[in-house]
Amino acid sequence: MRAKGLIAVLGALAAIPATAAAAERPHVEGQLVVRFAASTDGAERSAIRRSLDATVARALPVPGAQLLEVDDVPAAEAAFERRPGVLYAEPNFRLTLDGTTNDLALGAQWNLRQVGAPDAWDVTKGSRDVVAAVIDSGVEVDHPDLQGNLWTNQAEFGSGRESNGIDDDGNGYVNDWRGWHFGYGQYNHNDATDYGGHGTHVAGIIGATGDNGIGITGVSPRASIMPFNVWDKGSAGVAEAIAYADSFGVRVANGSFGIPWSDLIEDALEAAPDLLLSVSAGNQRWNVEEHKEERYPCVSRKPNVICVAATDHGDDLADFSNWGSESVDLGAPGVGVPTVGLPQRTLVGAWFDQPLDARWTTGGTGGSWAVVTQPDAEWPDMNAWGTLNDSPNADYPNDADTWFGNAEPLDLTGARGCEVFSYLSHDLAPDDVLRIEASSGGGAWELLRERTGQVTFEDVSVPLTAYEGSPGLRVRFRLVTDATGQDRGVRLHHASVFCDEPRFRGDEYPGVNGTSNAAPHIAGTAAL
Repeated sequence: MRAKGLIAVLGALAAIPATAAAAERPHVEGQLVVRFAASTDGAERSAIRRSLDATVARALPVPGAQLLEVDDVPAAEAAFERRPGVLYAEPNFRLTLDGTTNDLALGAQWNLRQVGAPDAWDVTKGSRDVVAAVIDSGVEVDHPDLQGNLWTNQAEFGSGRESNGIDDDGNGYVNDWRGWHFGYGQYNHNDATDYGGHGTHVAGIIGATGDNGIGITGVSPRASIMPFNVWDKGSAGVAEAIAYADSFGVRVANGSFGIPWSDLIEDALEAAPDLLLSVSAGNQRWNVEEHKEERYPCVSRKPNVICVAATDHGDDLADFSNWGSESVDLGAPGVGVPTVGLPQRTLVGAWFDQPLDARWTTGGTGGSWAVVTQPDAEWPDMNAWGTLNDSPNADYPNDADTWFGNAEPLDLTGARGCEVFSYLSHDLAPDDVLRIEASSGGGAWELLRERTGQVTFEDVSVPLTAYEGSPGLRVRFRLVTDATGQDRGVRLHHASVFCDEPRFRGDEYPGVNGTSNAAPHIAGTAAL
């Protein structure tokens, strides 16, 4: 195995093979990373961009690097690479997660014993002054086992500075009091909340709060977690997160993902030599020495990158894990690892690609609600996926009063930011209406929203503020028609009840598999 980072470097990596076509590498459409040579001045850079029909989307933290908008990424990459004054060009790569999840019951944390954490705790349990950056899908900032260990930017905290719209510390990130969501436009903001779960799993392994009487303990139970959500921005977001963390003096970070080789991230790592990045080897059962173009940053040439394979309870290589004699440095637990997870934000929901199950019910008169996954001759534009139809393959009848909704009451106790969300189409004759209604605790149905006329593929979100705290909520979509006029009716592509801030119920502790969950053991150890 290759040793690097905290361990002395014993040898150099083999040369990276020639770049594959961009079309074969997952990337953000229409975006290209270009780094100009220092000798290429602003006018020359502008002329090169104009000649190749490229525009600047954003300057990147690596000197001379820019994120450009182009029409054809593979063609633009080749064209920029040929221009004098350009050091390199590469797509803005999409990140691939290296983790999986199962429903392991919370029990003894075998993984901590495997890495010797309890012995280390006799000496130290870490410190709030040591910050570990999680470069991932964000972190569940309200989880009871994480919120006490979240990093805070003191220059943007207190006296309303978290939301005053001012860049108080002058670092280019407005109100960045608790990490950052690297995205574009409105999606480039200070809320790094995790809605996928991956980054939360990683954060829990590194630094779930210790000695608080609940849940689990991280490898470094007193470390501070700096959360980043980079998925929207791809490899450009990773480079920005590395530069951001380094600017605050962070010395430990975790990146549990894989992308094609990236010169941009190599440059970002070179500019942050004191930042140790622990990364995952991948779950493809590969010898990464034979797949170097596909397993970056595991195959990074930088001494501040450690690549981690996954081991099982017997300390053997997990059957899904990648390995490598040169690129993979260490192994750590990656099978059935207890960690923290997300609360249940979607209380009930469906995309209607299969028949209705026991979570849903229908009723009323004159309706025949059913899922349709075959082409609908009366509504051919709905054939891309399954839909729930009030009158499959036919116009709805007159004098109908028919509905669809959740079968079992939903518990909104302690929840906030709840809404009924739907993605729907409807074609209704005059005076016929679709009503979205709610009932609490078995009481009368109350109107939330009324829909008429014709729409196609529209997002409809209806707040449930008045029902937050209700232990028995039911919602329904109700079609009411009069004695005249008929049309195609209602087609639901998706329906759900979603709470942005649900109540934590104490069972948000999954067991996870994958090299994604091996790497944070090393980051946590470094943070002790």
